[in-house]
Amino acid sequence: MDSPRTLAAMKLHRSISPDRWCVTYEDLCYLRDQVKQAIQRGTITEHEGRAGELGPSIYVVNDQYIKPVTYAAGKMSWSLMRNGKGLECHIFISHAWIEGVFEFIVKVLFSWPQGAKSAWMCTLAIPQNLDIGDLIKVPRESPFALALNVASHVLVVPNHYKSIYTRLWCSYEAYLAHECGKVIVIARASQWPQTRRSLMIISLAIPPGVILGIVARMSIPGALNNFGPAVAIVAGACTLLWPWPASRGRLATNFVAVLALSCMTVAWENRVYYWQEDIPIVFLSIVQRLLFVFNVVFFYVTEVDRVRSIQKKNEAEQLSRGFQSSITHSEVSHKPDGDMIWEDIGNKVEDVDHAIEVLMVAGASTPSLRHASLLGVDITGAGHVEFGLPSVNLGPFVLLAIGDFLLAALYAEGQNVYLAIMTVSILSRFALAVVLFRTKDLDARCFLLKVVSKWGFLNLMLALVIFILMFLLPEVGLLPLTLWHGVNHTSYFWMLVLSLLGIRGVAALPCGRILLRIFLPWGCPRFRRPRPRSAKSEHVEESMVMKDLPLKPESVSAESADLENACDDDDVVEL
Repeated sequence: MDSPRTLAAMKLHRSISPDRWCVTYEDLCYLRDQVKQAIQRGTITEHEGRAGELGPSIYVVNDQYIKPVTYAAGKMSWSLMRNGKGLECHIFISHAWIEGVFEFIVKVLFSWPQGAKSAWMCTLAIPQNLDIGDLIKVPRESPFALALNVASHVLVVPNHYKSIYTRLWCSYEAYLAHECGKVIVIARASQWPQTRRSLMIISLAIPPGVILGIVARMSIPGALNNFGPAVAIVAGACTLLWPWPASRGRLATNFVAVLALSCMTVAWENRVYYWQEDIPIVFLSIVQRLLFVFNVVFFYVTEVDRVRSIQKKNEAEQLSRGFQSSITHSEVSHKPDGDMIWEDIGNKVEDVDHAIEVLMVAGASTPSLRHASLLGVDITGAGHVEFGLPSVNLGPFVLLAIGDFLLAALYAEGQNVYLAIMTVSILSRFALAVVLFRTKDLDARCFLLKVVSKWGFLNLMLALVIFILMFLLPEVGLLPLTLWHGVNHTSYFWMLVLSLLGIRGVAALPCGRILLRIFLPWGCPRFRRPRPRSAKSEHVEESMVMKDLPLKPESVSAESADLENACDDDDVVEL
């Protein structure tokens, strides 16, 4: 005979739609603190021999904390114990249960999508002490299927032990996300300690750079006309490793670039273009030196990008660890559940494999990225963006462009062409910034940043070539640099056009595939043939038809076999 509290808990779960069995950001912070206190009290035993920062596995936390606490509350789920009226589902969290609870919470909190207020996590959503056989008897009507269908984000949490896609149940969640055209992103932890250390290292380059610039001005004033461009060439050459963001050499080149730019800020001899002859030299000096200062900012941001890139690479390796390229190798501990899963997936195995492949290769899996991959576009790292060039080109460099425009308008006569070019550049950059900050679509934001980064890099390489030409052949004068200014500023209009078209719009252009092969990959583009599709495969990313999934516990790998044996499948509901 169930107690009145248990009957009330069962009634509560029946009265609230399963997709609303969610928790908030604050709830996960509270859970983290409660687990730490339980460990200190000895009610949770870290018997798995794991590092303290990872914490006990979700299996252990469920058995030794969640089930006892929710049992005392009438056997309701932890989420409804915290939020009695339920919450709208914004995030669906896909994970393997074997990860440490602190590892899990840190990654989810740091990767919490902007604007999202609540998340559905099976461990906390499902009433672990109740018999929920009826809830999962029909997979297409199960709680997790309803939650994933309404969620705007699917957050995949990798771990240090094995790929979540070695579990058939997680693979099935990928199937549902694929069928519904969901955006799937990888959760990651903060890398602020590593970032702070790297920024401190490159900051050490500023004092010697300034001293070198002062010495240069005092000792070789007559040679500064050559010294400045030579140092500029060194700084420009330091951007050559930009296409390889995780390269170990990036830290060294960023250090050298900051040193060179610090030197140039002091030692630079002003350059006067033909349309600037009437502009007071003090204004030109300020603008040109601000250019070097803002370039220092660029290399600081690229150092942050470097640390993020290394972490992204590590998270991708965790996500693929032990995964054998297809969900056909995924494990399941309860055969009837496995039979239901395979029946529902049917002939879509290849499509699910492709969605997971895109996630692992690109760092995110979206309908547009899956479409681009099918066209034969290399999407390596396409879900990972660098902020170095966009942060300066759409930020401080806009201020410089406005300054150049105002100086030309006030002091230069007959420069209507230059003013028109600057107007297009400034308005295009403002429009790019508006699109970037206003759009909520991950594809659109990533593609915009990719376009600005790649095109900006090409402009930098062209500028480097021109500086070398001017250094070796002084007689060419400032004409090449003047032409570069025109090309550089008008390019922002075309960046805006491509960004507004998006991945699918660009793909539809006559040369669209070539453009995508240039802009989408992480680093230098690599060309490959279109991915072959079987006759029975469909372009399911075009379809937003909902197909609900089953709920499935799965066996963990050998390294956690003893842990799984300690958790009875009838008592633990895994998603």
